Amino acid sequence: PPPAPPPPPRFPDWLAQGTRPPDIDVHVWNGMGEQFQKQYIQAEREKAVAKDWPPPEFDVTGPPPPFIDAMTWGHLSSEGRKALFQQQWQAAVREQTNLLFAPGGVPPGGTVVEHPFLGVDSDLGRGKTGLWLDLALNPNPAADGAQYLNLSKVLGPGWPVENYNLCGPLAVGGSLGLDPRQALTAFSNDTVVNGAYALSEGLTTVGTQLVDMYEVEGWTAEASSLDNKPPHEMARLISEGKQLIALVNIDTKGADGMLKSFGDSTKKVAHWVNVLAVEQTGSGDWMVRVYNPYENREEVYPWTDFHASWSKTGVEVQVEKTEEEKTEAEKAMNAPVYKTVYDFNHAYGIVVATPPDK
Repeated sequence: PPPAPPPPPRFPDWLAQGTRPPDIDVHVWNGMGEQFQKQYIQAEREKAVAKDWPPPEFDVTGPPPPFIDAMTWGHLSSEGRKALFQQQWQAAVREQTNLLFAPGGVPPGGTVVEHPFLGVDSDLGRGKTGLWLDLALNPNPAADGAQYLNLSKVLGPGWPVENYNLCGPLAVGGSLGLDPRQALTAFSNDTVVNGAYALSEGLTTVGTQLVDMYEVEGWTAEASSLDNKPPHEMARLISEGKQLIALVNIDTKGADGMLKSFGDSTKKVAHWVNVLAVEQTGSGDWMVRVYNPYENREEVYPWTDFHASWSKTGVEVQVEKTEEEKTEAEKAMNAPVYKTVYDFNHAYGIVVATPPDK
C-alpha cells in the first residue's frame, strides 16, 4: 500500500499563534488582560501536549529528584514520593511544551533538556549520577562519556575494565527502563548472538544484536536500514507503543556527544540512540526527542538535524597504504604504513521494537 499522507496540523491556529480561542467571546477575551491571556494559552498548550505524554506508574523505590536529599526522601510516604514525581513530570511536560511552541523552533544543533521524562523516577537521563557514576570508568563526574563504564564493576570479575562501545545495549536499556547493569546483563545473555563476545572484545554492536536483546526481554523487534522514514511515520510507530533505536552520527569532540551531521563533525562516531518522540511543533515543523546514552541524557533536535545525523554514519578503520600513497620517508621505512578511513554503514539504520501483548 502507498505510504500514509502527512497528518494535518497538530494544533489549531489559535493555539499555535497564541490568539483568542474560538469558544471565548471577543469582549471576554479582551477583558482578561494580556498577562492572563498568556497564562491561559500556556495552560491550554500544556494540556494539549500532555495528551501525548501521560504519566506512567511511578516507581516509588526509585531515586529521589536531584533537589531532594536522601534523608528527606527516606521519610516521605509513597504518596508523597508520587506527588514529587508528578511535579517533575509536569515540569518535563512544560519544558516540552515550551520547546514545541518556541518562536523560531528548536535551536539549530539541538539542545539538552533540563527535565528528562526518563529521569523522573530513575537515574536514566540524569547524566553521570547514581549508578552511572558508581560504575563509571572515570569517577570524575565531569569527565566525558557517561556510557564509558567499567565492565568489571558492572558484570563482575573476569570482564574487561574498558569498553567504549556500549551505546547499543544502553539505548535499548533506556527504552525498557533498565539501569546500566540490567541492560548489559541482558545483552550478555547467551541468546544475544555474540553479545558477550562484543562486550569482552570492545566491539561495536549491530542492529540484529539489539533485536536479540529485545527478545530477551520478551519483545519482538526488527532491524532495517535504507528506509528513510518521514517524521510522521516515526511518530505513528511511537504512538502505537513501539520503541525506536536509531543509528546516528555524534560528535564526541566538537559537540559533547550531540547528534551532528557526519560532514560537520570533528570526531565522527556511529552511535545508537532511543527516539523517544517525534512531534509536530506549533509552526508545523517537526521536533525529535532522543535518549542519548553517551552522556545519559535527553536531547531535542529539529527534524532536519536529526535526519542529517541519521543519514550517514561510519566507523574508523585502519588500512594499509599502497606504495603510491606512501611518502618517500614512509617508503624508506620498509614497513607497513596505515591510514584511517571510514567503513560506512547503510543509511537510516533503525530497530523497531514491539512490546509483548498485555
